[in-house]
Amino acid sequence: MRYDATQKYHEFLKAITQHSADGIMAFSESGTIILANAAVSSILGYDNGEMEGLNIQCILGSDHVDGPTLCRLFDQFEPDGDHMPPLTLKACQKGGGEIPIEIAVGNAVLTDGEKVYVASCRDITERLQIEGQLKSQAEVIRQMSDGMIVSDSNFQITECNHAIAKMLGVKSSELLGRAVYDFIQLETPDLIDREEIRQIAMAEGRWNGIVDFINVRGEKIKADVAVFPINAAFGEATVFASVIRDVTERVEAEERINQTQKIEALGRLAGGVAHDINNLLFPIFLNLEAALGDLQGREDLGGVCEDLKDSMEACLKIKTMVQNILMFSRKNSMDLQQIDVSEETREAWKLAKLIVPSSVECSVEIEPECGLFQGNSVQFSQIMLNLVSNAVSALDNGIGRLEVRLKPVNGGTIPGPKYYKLRQDEAVELSIRDTGCGISDTHIDKIFDPFYTTKGVGEGTGLGLTEVAGIVKSLNGAIDVSTCPGEGTEFKIYLPVTRQKAVQDA
Repeated sequence: MRYDATQKYHEFLKAITQHSADGIMAFSESGTIILANAAVSSILGYDNGEMEGLNIQCILGSDHVDGPTLCRLFDQFEPDGDHMPPLTLKACQKGGGEIPIEIAVGNAVLTDGEKVYVASCRDITERLQIEGQLKSQAEVIRQMSDGMIVSDSNFQITECNHAIAKMLGVKSSELLGRAVYDFIQLETPDLIDREEIRQIAMAEGRWNGIVDFINVRGEKIKADVAVFPINAAFGEATVFASVIRDVTERVEAEERINQTQKIEALGRLAGGVAHDINNLLFPIFLNLEAALGDLQGREDLGGVCEDLKDSMEACLKIKTMVQNILMFSRKNSMDLQQIDVSEETREAWKLAKLIVPSSVECSVEIEPECGLFQGNSVQFSQIMLNLVSNAVSALDNGIGRLEVRLKPVNGGTIPGPKYYKLRQDEAVELSIRDTGCGISDTHIDKIFDPFYTTKGVGEGTGLGLTEVAGIVKSLNGAIDVSTCPGEGTEFKIYLPVTRQKAVQDA
């Protein structure tokens, strides 16, 4: 039996249409649906063949937009015979619900002159859900406090968030297409091999490590970095994601805790030793005093008497030192009182300037009525003496400049001090700055360690700054240090205060 060619062609097109994964329907200029395949019927909730004879207005229109109007709109989307770009619309389902679809409509004029429209569409519900999830994930990454970058096989950044841009000191747009290594200076470049990092990440699933670098603003950053590969699509090269967490403050806090523990351990040790020295010193002093009394009037032993007096004076100095050590070990043992910090600074400077050579140019600015702090004069004088002594020692042959400043500050607005934490806004800043040799990176992290000193044998005990740190901590204060080798060092002591006016009003 011979099939008519037209009938065969019609059956062929019908087979293609019915087996297409995309929904396909055809409708006339009046909007009447003349063909709808199984896929579009399923999308819109109709049985196969049920849609034929309906008007396209039931699917895509509304009470105000009928079938012919829709056809004229589709004609406008397809000017000069160009293919219409897909549109995203909401289609009406049989049950009254709406479903998002992507639809493309074309038209054709049949041999009998009739114009028909052919539309292909697909359900994009799942795609929109995935896109929504991706947007949510992208927003989460954008708002993360940790830095996030995605880089290709050539280390060029393809995606990044605001946190990493802020950490590196640049704009996000400046990072794209560049390597992160273009924006940082590694402190230990010999220990960081980026190719090796990626090899480990590929072999083990991730690489993790602490990286020290300097950003474009010159800030030193200690970062906890995790690098892991992202499975690439078929035929595409593997990309790598990196999560970078700034742990600078956390590490500094841990170091402050370690420093505090060292100081407290030293205090306990010093207290025990001081008690033993004090007990041994008392009979020595009494025996020297008795011996001196026995030898009074003996002109032939005048030299011996002078030696005894010198020994007694040495005992008194040792006693003073022991008292200082005991005070350091028992930070609450001395009576605390409200002290005018401005007046106390002036008095402490009178004592401290006695150890400053005349060759040193001094500049002192003490603002009046900076407030009252809870402490005692001895403690404050020890802070001033130790810091001034260190500043003088740092000057080359006693030549240079020494600056002492006291001013009120708002503790909530100052940058975070490196040592301890200021717990209230009302505070004063005592600044002691010198133009000496500065402190190298090798020593800066150890300056508050007990017995640590860079001075020669017999020139320093390594306890001066430890004592300062202990006193400041006991007063609930904070310390900041800035230095530049060859240019000088500045110590800033922050102490909580009560403003005098507030005290008077109370």
